[in-house]
Amino acid sequence: MKKHPQPPLLPSLLPIILSFQSIFAIDFVFNGFDPANTSLYGVATIQSRILTLTNDTTFTIGRALYPSKIRTKEPNSSLVLPFSTSFIFSIAPYRDSLPGHGMVFLFVPFKGIKGASEGQHLGFVNRTNDGKSTNHLFGIEFDVFQNEEFGDINANHVGINLNSLTSEEAQAAGYWPDNQRNNDEKSFKELKLNSGKNYQVWIDYADFHINVTMAPVGMKRPRKPLLNVPINLSWVLEEEIFSVCDVGTRRFSDENVIGIGGNGKVYKGVLVGVEVAMKRIVSGKQ
Repeated sequence: MKKHPQPPLLPSLLPIILSFQSIFAIDFVFNGFDPANTSLYGVATIQSRILTLTNDTTFTIGRALYPSKIRTKEPNSSLVLPFSTSFIFSIAPYRDSLPGHGMVFLFVPFKGIKGASEGQHLGFVNRTNDGKSTNHLFGIEFDVFQNEEFGDINANHVGINLNSLTSEEAQAAGYWPDNQRNNDEKSFKELKLNSGKNYQVWIDYADFHINVTMAPVGMKRPRKPLLNVPINLSWVLEEEIFSVCDVGTRRFSDENVIGIGGNGKVYKGVLVGVEVAMKRIVSGKQ
């Protein structure tokens, strides 16, 4: 498939809160970034507590990880512990340019960026390992390109991915208002991922179900999730993993996330009274 140029994009993330219900619970919060507690890969850098995921070169990958592995299963058990996370992000392309490809919140079993490609692969997999069970990858994609090779439903969707960019389930980005009537499809409110607006996301896994919910920032969490999918992560996730997200700060407990993406610079800023990390994606022309 022909690659699209990676144009400018501006996503931002509030602190990510992630917790696993386990006797091994580990909580942490990042307000700004420190090389002492962040592992950087690809072209990612940290300067003045600012995380820069990529540089001005197109089709590059930067990734930042919490340096320690996080346990996802109890000893002598194959079942993945329940977990939940929440974060706020914004994606804002420059005027008169195509948007970037999107971002992925993901869990990985290894450090580094091996097996990941830029562009439509979102730093998640590459052309040769896409779909392989040996990847042990779990991700929630926020995709703003429709790639036929991955069966994307449209150019503005949220998907649940296991080892592949072909989503197990995907829905147009948006939310169901609490005052909707009898699941009326007309009541669904679509949210444009690359509109530059701030959105909050909630991801929860328990009892072999995963829920993904999103809404405009400041809105109460909708009762009905965007995605409610029966899924067993036991065969996907290894006992200990690293967690990654496109950008941001977060709290965690048996799983972990910091940053992955293409052509991005992260700037510290303030959003809704909270310190945030902001990632700016630029083209090679700027």
